[in-house]
Amino acid sequence: MTSSSVSTSQISSLISQSASRHRASSNRSPTKASISRAMTTPFMPMASRTARARSMVARTGSDAQPIVSLGRIRKHEPRVAEAIRIMETHIDRPLTIAAIARRVGVSTRALETLFLKVVDASPGAYFVALRLNAARRLVLDTNLSIAEVAERSGFSAIASLSRAFRRQFGAPPSAARRSRL
Repeated sequence: MTSSSVSTSQISSLISQSASRHRASSNRSPTKASISRAMTTPFMPMASRTARARSMVARTGSDAQPIVSLGRIRKHEPRVAEAIRIMETHIDRPLTIAAIARRVGVSTRALETLFLKVVDASPGAYFVALRLNAARRLVLDTNLSIAEVAERSGFSAIASLSRAFRRQFGAPPSAARRSRL
C-alpha cells in the first residue's frame, strides 16, 4: 500500500485493530493518565475523529506543543526517528514505505509494527499526515497557487490534494486560505 492510497476507513480500521490488540494483551483497565496521554498524542490522523487527532505533526502558532518529540522517539526507537527524518526530507517527492524501510534497515512489516507501537499510526498514514501538514502550512503561510502547493507537498494533482486536505482538515485548501484572512 502506498502512502497516498491510504483511505480514512483503512486508517480507522488499523487504529481500532491496534487498540483492540493492546486492550486484549494488557488485561487491565486504562488509567486516567493513560486516557489523557492517548487523547493528546500528536500523531493520530484526523480520520479517527477524536480529540487527539487535532494536534498533528505540523501546527500553527496557537496549537499546543506535542507530548512526544522526535528526540524522545530517537532515544527509545531510533529506527522510527530515522524513518520520520527520511519522510520529512522527502515531502515533495514521497518515497514508498518499502524504500524507507530499506533505508532504515528493517522490513516493511517491521517498520509498520514499530510505527504502530511508538507513534500509534502506520508509516503510510503518518507520511500522508506530514505531507498534508506541509500543504496546510503552505496554504496558510504563502500565496503559492494550490497547484504549486500540491507539487511541493508531494501530491500528483490538485484534486488529490484537495480531497485529502478536506478529509484531514474539514475544508478544501481554497477555503482554508480564504478563512485565514
